[in-house]
Amino acid sequence: MGNNITTPFYGHSVLHWQKDFCISAEKKRNDPGKSNNFLGAVAPNSGKTFAGCLFSKRGINTGDFDQVIIAVPNCIIKDQWPKEALPLGLNLSENITNRKLVSNSSKNNVHGFVVTYAAIQQSPDLYRKITSDKKTLVILDEIHHLASDAKWGESCKYAFDNASFILSLTGTPFRTDSAEIPFQDYQKTFSDNGLIMEIKPDFQFSLKETVDLGISRPLEALCFDGSIEWDNDGEKITSTFDETIDSNLESQRLNTALSPELSFTKNMMVQAYQKIDGLRIKQPKAKMMIVGKDKDHVEKLANYYFKATSDKPVIVHEGINNTSQIIGEFKTSDDKAIFSCKMLSEGTNIKSLRIVLYLTNITSMSTFIQIVTRAVRKENFDQTGPGYIYMPADKRLKN
Repeated sequence: MGNNITTPFYGHSVLHWQKDFCISAEKKRNDPGKSNNFLGAVAPNSGKTFAGCLFSKRGINTGDFDQVIIAVPNCIIKDQWPKEALPLGLNLSENITNRKLVSNSSKNNVHGFVVTYAAIQQSPDLYRKITSDKKTLVILDEIHHLASDAKWGESCKYAFDNASFILSLTGTPFRTDSAEIPFQDYQKTFSDNGLIMEIKPDFQFSLKETVDLGISRPLEALCFDGSIEWDNDGEKITSTFDETIDSNLESQRLNTALSPELSFTKNMMVQAYQKIDGLRIKQPKAKMMIVGKDKDHVEKLANYYFKATSDKPVIVHEGINNTSQIIGEFKTSDDKAIFSCKMLSEGTNIKSLRIVLYLTNITSMSTFIQIVTRAVRKENFDQTGPGYIYMPADKRLKN
């Protein structure tokens, strides 16, 4: 890391914002007039996992915490926390199960453990007892997955309301359904549309800041349009994405455009393939990711991609075993393309990824941001050039 990006802190070379983050969190923790939750709204690829580990290690060493419990939405993120913690001397276990916790057969030489929200939901009383028995730092990663009226949110609220301190982390501090996230501070305002609940982060570090500092790549969107024709209850409809139509027809138009059989998606995939070949002249390991709607859609897309380019892609979805191993091998391989659905978004860290093809019908902004920001990563801070997003010119995504 370059000297202009990093600074010494607590015996380690860290990003400037990570130092500021820890100092801000410690200041709130030591203020009896403040809540015991600290929310960091930190852009993807900025190093928030390492920042959480740094704060944890300092708290363990000072005796403020006896243990750390880190809660995450999926196993990909679960596996990453111990790896990020190891260089700091923070020993976290990702192999803890509810059964081991009940039988007290977990390792005694660890500072804490990483667990999924699903596991907490299964045994909230167990985690409430564990949290209450010791001075516990709880880290809630990707907290936008929680909501007070949803099962994960209810379980975490009950399990951890006795925690010594709660560190909440997210790259997208909002929910598209506007459901309230537990433990967070909200600012209430009124408008013509009624009450507005706006979450109040304690610390923010934006994607623009990561790009300006050279930590991340900027993103360049290539939006594809064309004449799309489909049948709506016996009526033939033809439209481009530039035309304004009924919201139900908008969804039909997008689903039609994403059909693997049509030239619309084939042209996008071929152009992305040609682009990645060009990028590999200067970045030999450059890769691209194609995100589909579901496993059947992904399989069909991958088949048409192979027929059009003769490049055999990697495929991962819930119907394939050992996906974590496959993704790990893809990172270091010479393979160019990986096709997926519902697996390669938050927590996925493929530093050589330069292109994302957004070929899913999910139009929620939180999901869109989580997926396309996979392309902001760098293999080292000296690399330049943007990441590229290939996507339909759907106004719900463009805006």
